[in-house]
Amino acid sequence: LPLVCTAAAAKAIVRNAFLPLNYSNSNSLAKIQKITLKPHFGAPASGRCSPIIPCCLIVATFVVFLQHDGPEILRILTSDCHLKSFMPRLLDYSHQDPAWNLAIDEALLVEADAQRLPTVLRLWEFAQPVVVLGRGSKWASEVHADYCQDQQIPILRRCSGGATVMGGPGCLMYSLTIDLRTNPKLRVLDQMHQYVMRAVLDSVLAVVPKEEHSQLSIQGICDLTYQGRKFSGNSVRICRQHVLYHGTILYRVDLDLIARCLAMPPRQPEYRNQRSHERFLVNIPVEPLGLRAALGETFAAEHPLTELPLAQIDDLVRSRYGSQAWNLRH
Repeated sequence: LPLVCTAAAAKAIVRNAFLPLNYSNSNSLAKIQKITLKPHFGAPASGRCSPIIPCCLIVATFVVFLQHDGPEILRILTSDCHLKSFMPRLLDYSHQDPAWNLAIDEALLVEADAQRLPTVLRLWEFAQPVVVLGRGSKWASEVHADYCQDQQIPILRRCSGGATVMGGPGCLMYSLTIDLRTNPKLRVLDQMHQYVMRAVLDSVLAVVPKEEHSQLSIQGICDLTYQGRKFSGNSVRICRQHVLYHGTILYRVDLDLIARCLAMPPRQPEYRNQRSHERFLVNIPVEPLGLRAALGETFAAEHPLTELPLAQIDDLVRSRYGSQAWNLRH
């Protein structure tokens, strides 16, 4: 054959072809990377591939099938559309119990990593104000605990890192599980932040007036800002082959309440410039239903998740999120 493909080269061709990382905007949900094949022995000098090259690519694909990851590629190629292997299921569900809401997020990650669930995009809100510590946060220095206790505001701890945040009505939460086997480039944390933040930002751009677009940007490591003020913070939990990437989107939250509940964070992005919560945070001018729809479209979450891993969730509530030993451990 004029074109000789090794198994390694074939694997690279197929994986790069099906990796939807060149995300550009909400009208192009998952662009496939273009592959440029340099002409070899049988290709014309103009650079146009010889007609036999498609046949060679088919042969190369079958070479990959003989490798250990062949069944996964076969599943992708024989689906209705190979991009659907990267499309998460949609779960638009909020529980009344704040501990259950955090347990659902971790259960989605654990079950996906055990290959018992597909990847999921979950959209939800706390039914009441809730302080949510990062996995390593120190509640005594990051939370005005006496005020929270007086106001009966729960203090819980999530499974991911990052600083303490506050959720509640007016704060849309999104939780995305990602399969790193089909998205290997996202193992690089900077690329993961770029991919998810770009998608969330494009979802917001789809529902705010065009004259406001120039006021929206990505700042810090993974913050979204409007007029230089933060409206979305995000954090990550990584398992063996899957990631939980979740965050907040402020649209109608009580900013004064956040300032009364949370102390100044121990670590601040440079662009914050020591601003107080009231001066640093902002609500984005969007309607929540439109934003939910835009997020679902951007992440191509077309089909609903119809069943929750209730046993796993219940176990996590008992062992972690409903326990002071977990929530106030630092």
